[in-house]
This record gives sequence, C-alpha cells and structure tokens, in this order.
Amino acid sequence: MGRGSYIVKRVFTSFLTLFIVSFFTFLFTQILPGDAAQMIAGKEASPERLEQIRRNLGLYEPLYVQYADWLIGVLTLNLGRSFIFNEPVIEVLAKRIPRSAYLATATVVLGVSLSIPLGVIASRHRDGWIDFLVSSFTFAGISIPNFFWGLIFILVFARTLELLPPSGYVDPGQNFGEFVRRLTLPTVALTWYLMAYITRMTRSSMLEVMGKNYIRTAVAKGVTTRNVVYKHGLRNALLPTLTVIAFQVGYVFGGVIVIETVFAYPGVGSLTYQAILDRDLPLIQGAVMVIATVFIFANLTVDILYTVVDPRIKYGGDR
Repeated sequence: MGRGSYIVKRVFTSFLTLFIVSFFTFLFTQILPGDAAQMIAGKEASPERLEQIRRNLGLYEPLYVQYADWLIGVLTLNLGRSFIFNEPVIEVLAKRIPRSAYLATATVVLGVSLSIPLGVIASRHRDGWIDFLVSSFTFAGISIPNFFWGLIFILVFARTLELLPPSGYVDPGQNFGEFVRRLTLPTVALTWYLMAYITRMTRSSMLEVMGKNYIRTAVAKGVTTRNVVYKHGLRNALLPTLTVIAFQVGYVFGGVIVIETVFAYPGVGSLTYQAILDRDLPLIQGAVMVIATVFIFANLTVDILYTVVDPRIKYGGDR
C-alpha cells in the first residue's frame, strides 16, 4: 500500500467514524426527556400550537426519516434552530468555536512545548532527584482532576493575590492584554493534565529507545550526547508520544466543558453544558458533532504525520 492509498484509507475511516458518531448522537438526543415542541412554544402554549410545531419539526415521521433529514442538514451546515437562543445553531456555534479554539490552542502549544523537554530531561536523569520531581509533578496532574486545580487557581491567583481575573472573556481584537489575562487560568488548569500525560509518555519512550542497539552503536562511534539524544533518540521516541498528543487534543476540546463552566468562559464547552441543562436538542447535537469532528481529525492528522516521521508506515504492510 502506497502512502497516498494509506492516507485515502484513513480519511475514509475518519468520515465513517464521524457518520457513526452522528447516528448515536442523534439517537441519544431523541431519547432524552422533554418535549421539543413544548420547549419552543413555552409552557403556556395551547395543544393546537404544540401539535402544529410537532408536525413542522417532523416529529411524527419515522426515526430513520428524521435522522436522514438531520444528517442532510449537518452536511449543508443547517443544524436547526436553538431553542434557548432562538437563533440558527450554526450561528451560535460560530460565535463560540473561536473562543474554545483559543483556549485549546494555547493549552496544546504550552503543554507540548513544556512536556516533551521535561520528559527528555527526566529520562536523562533516571531515578535522580530531577526525575523524582518531574514524576511527582506528572502524578499530581494525572491524579487530581483539572477542575480542582481550576478552583484552586481561582482561590489563590484571583481571590487571594488578585493577580488575574477569575472568569469571563474579552475579544483579542478589543483588548489583547485583557484577553491573555482571562485566558491564563483556564489554560494553565487544562495544561497541567495535558503535560502530565505527554511528559510520562515521552520519558517512557526515551528510556526504551535509549536502550536500543543503534543508540549504543552511535555512542561507541563517538557521536555527541546531544546528537544521540535529540537526533537519534527523540525522533523515534516521538512516535508513541504523537498518539498521546492526538488523543489529548481531542480531550482538551472536549474537556473544556468542565473548565469553561468553572471559569465562566463562554466557549463551546459552557455552551454544551447550558444546552444539556435546558434540553436544547439541536444545540446539543451541533456541539457534540463539533467536538467529535475535532477529536477524529486530530487523530487523522497524527496518523498522516506518522508517514512523515516514520517512513516504514508509508507502505503499510510492505516493509
């Protein structure tokens, strides 16, 4: 299998996965309690009015017909109308997606840029005090949920020291400095968890790679330690780390539901939480599809990067 065929296959698999996700998203939202017509018309609506809305929404159609209509709407970016905002879902999401993208991007950039060097340093000082400190740091990040750290950061840096605002959002085009200040605490809360996983994986991969025969050969030939570690070791150790990064990117975009709620950050996460509380089915469906799309295509991107980092993957089984 050539590189192009491999990429085409992975793209097809990703779209198939997204199709399956769309089916279960639609199915689960249909069995949620609550009457969509009642939510639209209000509690005081007459039975005749409710009946008319149900017919307009196609709620009396078979479930597979409703799903087909909804899927066509997804493909044409017509996700219906939000009950609570009384606006097209696509317009509501369009306002929130950039805000969550800022938070997710800052988290991934900060997390990856810090965790990979930390993992390498820990592996080079195995069982030493530096390794102990890094391991303790990552253990705390994995063991304690990020919303707990979010609350601690609010208490310490916002309430006690009054260094940073505890909540809210400011558009970067209006006041970039205030935008950064309000983005800092939720970013750090998300980054700690992300760094913990990537650092541990990088450390483990580096320890495994540095024990390989080709590393010993490079050392015996007099290759400098820096080149052995970064040119020969790190490149091969990054393969499993890339997988973890891909999964964590999806987690970050999905995990913003809790963090955005804690920090009252108006992104897709807090929007999804609000939609669930208010049983806004079209908005729930749209938000879940956005998060699923980011997760699936983050993994697709890493699979394609594999063909660049590891040439053996270019030809699949023909090695």
